[in-house]
Amino acid sequence: MNVLPRWINQAVSDFAAAAGFGGILFNGSAAAFRFENGVTLRIEHSGRALAMALDAPSPETPDAARAILAAADPFRSPHFPVRAGMLSDPPRAVLAAVMEPADISPGELDRTFRTLWNLMENLRRRIER
Repeated sequence: MNVLPRWINQAVSDFAAAAGFGGILFNGSAAAFRFENGVTLRIEHSGRALAMALDAPSPETPDAARAILAAADPFRSPHFPVRAGMLSDPPRAVLAAVMEPADISPGELDRTFRTLWNLMENLRRRIER
């Protein structure tokens, strides 16, 4: 099992408290938080980097797949690369970013979360049309 460095745990805890999430508890090296609208925030430490991902229900259609890929367009998120994908059973759209240790701070976690959240909300509106 990957041991989460204490300073990363503290940065994530500070980010969660400032964002009003309450306590986010890590289970080993990963944590998750589900919002009332069905979106799930996942944070996972790989031993080298920290990944933050949002996933939400999505139809399994070609139009939805194109919209998910379009959400990862570098012009929509000039600060960092966004990875996009789809999980199945049940189908969920995923948008994620990977943060290197030098980039991990409560402020950067907040900026990454807000960017992913805005991209996900735009994606959900495009898919629901």
